[in-house]
Parts: sequence; structure tokens; C-alpha cells
Amino acid sequence: MRWSLRTRFVFFFIGLAVGPLLAVGAILYPNADTMREQALGAQRNLAGLVVAQFTDFIRARENELTLVGRVRGLGRLDRDAQESVLSGLLAYRSVYDDPVAVYDELALLDGAGREVVRVSRRAVVAQADLQDRSGDEVFRAPAMTGQTYYSSVYFPTDLNEPVTTIAIPLFDLRTNELAYVLVGDVRFKVFWELIAQDIGEGQSVLVLDETGRVVAHNNRSKVGELYDVPAKDGLYPGLDGETETLTAVETVELGADLYQEMFYVLAQQDTVYALQLVNRTLSVTIVAVLVTLVGATVLAMVAVNQVVKPIEDLAKAAGAISEGDFTRRVRIVGGDEIATLARAFNSMTDQLRGLIGQLEKRVTERTRDLMAIVEVGRVAAQIDDQKRLLNHVVNLLRARFSFYQVQVFLLDEMAREAVLAAATGEVGERFVAPGHTVPVTGHSVVARVAASGELVVVPDVYRETAAYRANPLLLDARSEMGVPLRIGGKLIGVLVIQSIAPDAFEAQGLDVFQGMADQIAIAIHNSRLLHESQRRLKEVEKLNLEMVGESWRQYLRNYPDQTLGFTADATGVHRAVELSGEQTRALYSGKPIVYTHEEMATAAVPVRFRGSVIGVLEFEMDKDALTDETMALAQMLAVLLGDSADSTRLFEMTREQTRREQMLSGISGMLQAQSSIEGVLSAAVAEIGRALGARRSSVRLGVASPGDGAEGE
Repeated sequence: MRWSLRTRFVFFFIGLAVGPLLAVGAILYPNADTMREQALGAQRNLAGLVVAQFTDFIRARENELTLVGRVRGLGRLDRDAQESVLSGLLAYRSVYDDPVAVYDELALLDGAGREVVRVSRRAVVAQADLQDRSGDEVFRAPAMTGQTYYSSVYFPTDLNEPVTTIAIPLFDLRTNELAYVLVGDVRFKVFWELIAQDIGEGQSVLVLDETGRVVAHNNRSKVGELYDVPAKDGLYPGLDGETETLTAVETVELGADLYQEMFYVLAQQDTVYALQLVNRTLSVTIVAVLVTLVGATVLAMVAVNQVVKPIEDLAKAAGAISEGDFTRRVRIVGGDEIATLARAFNSMTDQLRGLIGQLEKRVTERTRDLMAIVEVGRVAAQIDDQKRLLNHVVNLLRARFSFYQVQVFLLDEMAREAVLAAATGEVGERFVAPGHTVPVTGHSVVARVAASGELVVVPDVYRETAAYRANPLLLDARSEMGVPLRIGGKLIGVLVIQSIAPDAFEAQGLDVFQGMADQIAIAIHNSRLLHESQRRLKEVEKLNLEMVGESWRQYLRNYPDQTLGFTADATGVHRAVELSGEQTRALYSGKPIVYTHEEMATAAVPVRFRGSVIGVLEFEMDKDALTDETMALAQMLAVLLGDSADSTRLFEMTREQTRREQMLSGISGMLQAQSSIEGVLSAAVAEIGRALGARRSSVRLGVASPGDGAEGE
């Protein structure tokens, strides 16, 4: 005999010991997939954040060039003033730990494509060095489209870092013809500093151009390498070609359709770090299974030697029965456990014929149950609204299994009461509408499931104890079952099913309902996660608005009444003294205000930046001239004014910071140039007083000796 009873008995003991651990492993494995997806979701969030940072970085450069070219009227200045303005912009440096110049070169082209002025970090440009760039794409693209042009990324040989060119067309406001093109070569090195911040262990952030060349990386040494852009998120080799990483991919498109540039943002994390918790959990499970397997084998061998020998005498009889000889009987001797086993063999022979017929019936019922699980899973995957999902599920279960009533209760936040979230039929709707609740303490099915965390079956409500009370509106219910809804071992609700027949819930089919309950619980959890994500997104948007408003309040504190404004009329441009009534209403309501008086109309339009109101644009004109088109144009101008004002505010803050740093650097250099303490003190008292704007300044060096003067005087 290939598999003896002794061998099977040994394997039985082993299975009895190892089986629960394998079941735990089977439960943990889907959770491992969930944790992997969560780890990939974290990379998607990081990639989305870097996309926003990259877009803001490029838009900031475009806004700076637009501010210099359009708002500051670069075309109306003489050549020396133009060169001075461009030189000031060229000197602008990032504000990160390692300040880097943002622009490598700036040039102003006239309407024919000839350079009017050009400034460069790497060379002094004379008048004779100016070129005709009318044939370059950097001039032709903005001249033809009238839109901002972005060039492909290139690596200058004498700079050895990626650079892209941004060209801004400047039009004559009177003739609407192209007057100038402002060209700026932007260094990606500035963006390196940004993405190098707050990178987790084992994480990398890459920005690739259309050719797959790395133009930005939190590790500077990787810039310039080539990498195959993944088609979708997933597991891919890292930049070194050896490390396996979880990779999320996002795309960024810049420029007009004819001259569009594509960038790819990749967030990667080494799977050693990303899946550390998953691998540790699986490793612990495997080790536990192996240790238990060894221990169970030793104990099984000891136990088998003591109990199996008498049973081996029954092996031949059992073999004949297993071959189909149902007339075979086992001789019964004595009244011990072996005799009981012999009687069981004889009874089994008689019952087996009936069991074969019942088996086919059970297979049919099991197939029906499995199809119900599949349908519940399909509904859970398609509907993300919790109320619609639960209503659909309870009606599906009632229709598929012909139940009397199906209900879903969800625990409240304090886990003190269970709230009826969905129920079938008219009676169910009457309970759901007023928010029917059941205490989680007591003798109800819901309370018993909440207390034990396990499935509870009431075979016949009429045979229950006096403590059990049937629902007066559901008196036809004879049997009842409560199935726990669990997520990660935590009870979140109870699925209650009632039938008009007693003993309607057989023990063999309870796992089907538990499986459906698990799918319902997962769907509820996913729906809650979705709504929580949407709520947090709204909170982030609210915080952005508050940050913009607070930045402008800090900036305007230096002005009287914490406001700054100008008024233009026939006599010229004057500083505005106070807000008008219309401006005040528009500022605090955030909506355009129109006031008419006789033949005149006054309109006040909120000036916004990123959704936050930072000012008001007010204008007065003939009432008949104030049309919807005029208001639409005014709102567009208010948006442009908000963007330009905030860019200028940032520029002023950066310029002030640069001035202070230059002043400190000058004083430091002067002090270091002194060769004596007297020289240092003499230079310090003069320069520090001048820097502080003090009427008098003094500095003394001295050390107090012990006992000189009383402490606290």
C-alpha cells in the first residue's frame, strides 16, 4: 500500500498543526498585494508632486520673462537700460541650500530676428557679437504662433548640464505686430535642488526628455544618462539596470501643438525598501510554517505508534469498501473505540449510496453560491457610492436566495451602536430613513456578532431564550443569521439575513456568506477611502488659498492701511488712498460688483491668484459701454494682473534678499581684509552703522573679571 494509514495519520497531525498557519498565509497574501499597490500609490503621489513642482518651475520662468518683457516695458527702454534689466535677471539665483543661477543666457531679438542685446554668464557679449537669428526656430516659432516657445533640451559643451530655451513674443500694443522676442536659456540644475529635497530611503526622482535622456535627478551624477520610458506604472529596472524598482510615470507637455515638448517624470523606489513590510511578513510566515512542520512531524510519529497499530487491522476492510464493495462488512469485536470505528465503517457503506446522490445536489447549490459571490464582487467593483452599493447588494442577495429580509448594519465611530445602512423591501426603507440603530450590547444578532466577531446563526427564533426579541415588523422571520463585516480583523458592520423557514442556514454554506460579507466589507472600505481622499484634497486646496492670502498680508504690512493701489484718470496716475465701497464689496465677496448711477457705471472685479482674492480692479465708464464682453475682458485682465503681481512680489523678495546677502558679503570681505583687531573694530563700527542706518554706533571688546560688579546690577 503506497499510502498507509500510519502515513496518513502522520500527515493528519502535520496538517492539523500547519493548516492554520497556511490559512493565515492565504489571508496575508492578498493583503500583501494590497500593500504592494499602496507602495506603488505612494510613488504615484510622489510623481504627481514632482510634476506640479516641475510645471511651477517652468511657468515661473515664463512668468519672469513675461514680467520683464511685457510688464516692465523692455522694448521701450534704450539699449543700456535693456542690458541692465537683462543682467539683473541673469544674476537671479535659486533660494535653495546651494544657490544656482537660473539663466545661462538672455537675449532680446527685434521684430526681424536680429539680436538687440544679449547677456551671458559664460562670456562678455560685445556689440559686434550680436547675431541675426531670424532663421532660428527660437524666433520663427513664437513669431508664427504668437505663443511661448519651448525648445528641446540640449547639453552645451562648455556647460555640461541640461538647458532649455524659452522664447516669449512681445507685441506692439498699438499695431498688434511682433515687436520683440525675449529669449532665455534656463538651466535645469536649479530644479535638481528642488527634487533632491524630502526623498525617502531608496527613492529616486527622474525627469526625462522625449529621447529618454535624464535632465533632472536627485542624484546629480545620473543627469545625462539614457533610460527607457515605461509605458505604465509597475516593476521596472532602475537607472543602473540592476536594481528592481516600483516605478510610477507621469507626463508633462509644454508649448503649442506645432512645437510641443514632452517630458516624463518617474518616481522610483527600490523594492527592497518599498516592499520591506511585505517581504518581512511573508518570511515570518514561512519560518513559522517550517518550524511547526518539524515539531508536528516528531509528535505525530510518537502518537501514531501508540494508536495506529490496532487500526491497521481495519485497512483491508476499508480498502474493499473504497473499491466499491458496499456489501463488505467489518467484524465488530468489543466495545472500545476500534469497535465504534467498525460500526462507523458499516454505517458508511449504507449511507454512501445516498451521499452520492446528495453530492450532485450540493454541487449544483455550491455552483449557485459561487456565482452569487462573483456577482457581488462585480457589483462591488462597479459602484463606488456606499449607499447605492449596499442597496444593490441586499436586493441582489434577497432575489438570488429568496430570503425574507436582508440588512446591512454599520458600526458608528465609537462602536457603540450599529446603524442600519441598507435593507430590502418597504419595511426596510421605513427603518433606514429615520436612521434606525441597534446597541452593540444585548441579545440581538447584531450585538452577538459585535461581541464575538464571528458569524452567528439563530436556527429558529421561536426556540430562542426569552432574552431574544423578534422585530414586531418582521414577525414572519423564523431563522436569522449575522455575518461580520471585517477589514484587517476590525469589525465595521454586520450583514443580517432572515428567512421564513426554520433551520434555513446550513453549516456547509456559511463560508459562502462570509466570503460575500468580506467582499462587501472591502467595497465599503474602498468607498470610504475614496471619500476621505476627496475630503483631504479639498483641505489641501483650502490651505493653498490661505497660504496665498497670508503671503500677501505679510507683504502689504509695509504699506498704510495694509493696502496698495493706484488710480488713473484724465489727470494722470495717482496713488489710491482708500478702498471704494464697490472695491470693498468685491474684495470680501470675491464676486464682480457693478454699480450704475445715471449714465455712468462702476465695476469692481476681484484680482485672484490661485483662487485667492488679493485685490480689486475697478473701472468707470459709460453705462451703455459696459457689456458682458467688457466684463469678461476685465476678468481676464484681473487674472493676468494677479499672476504678474505675485510674480513681481516674489521678484522683489528675491531682490531684497540678494541685496542683503551682497551687503553682508561686502562687510565680511572688508573685515577679513583687516590685519589687526583695531582695524577690524574700526571698519566694523563704520560699516555696521551704515548698514543699519543708525545715527551712532559703537563696539567695545572686554571680558569681565570675577568679582567686578554685582550680578544683576
